[in-house]
Amino acid sequence: MDKQAKGGSLTGPLVLILIGGLEKALGPSYWKVIATTPWVRFLNKPPSSDPTVMEATDEEWAQVCAEIYRQVGKDLFISFGRYAGIESSKLFTTALAKQIKPALDGLSGVERIQRAAAMHTAALNTQTDTISIKNTTDGVLVKVRPCAMCILLKSNEPVCAFITEGLHNAYSALTGLRVGVQEIECQAMGAIDHCTFKATLS
Repeated sequence: MDKQAKGGSLTGPLVLILIGGLEKALGPSYWKVIATTPWVRFLNKPPSSDPTVMEATDEEWAQVCAEIYRQVGKDLFISFGRYAGIESSKLFTTALAKQIKPALDGLSGVERIQRAAAMHTAALNTQTDTISIKNTTDGVLVKVRPCAMCILLKSNEPVCAFITEGLHNAYSALTGLRVGVQEIECQAMGAIDHCTFKATLS
């Protein structure tokens, strides 16, 4: 893409995925949102050797999400997040698969999800310290503190489809199982400082 947004060229795999999510949600009018959303915050960072890493702080990401939410509304924001979460997790899962899948040999069911979630979280936390997991009898609870997806938002329902769909896609791909993920606590709904996602066999 050679179009510009606030002086920055729209490049980088995750930025393009986020833009693709807006295009899916909004159709031809997605460029109007991009033109007035601070994508440049993502673009003025030094390039990473890992193409799956988003070069932006949680605060910058939260501001972008809040501006998108303001412009497109809750339903389209959730649709945008669902697409972007699935597509971005494909990049990260592909990078992790060779490392994680051999460690799952001999495990099945809930134990397989738990091991994959632990390794996935450890890899994510090489970039941030915001994610933790807790094993349950039927899967795992994934806690994101704070959640930059929704920390600046207010909603009467969970809105973090980016994370929900990203975890669903990643855990399903890594384990080879049908894994369901549900957001059970959302900062946008008033959770104090975190969002929580429950992953179970579906």
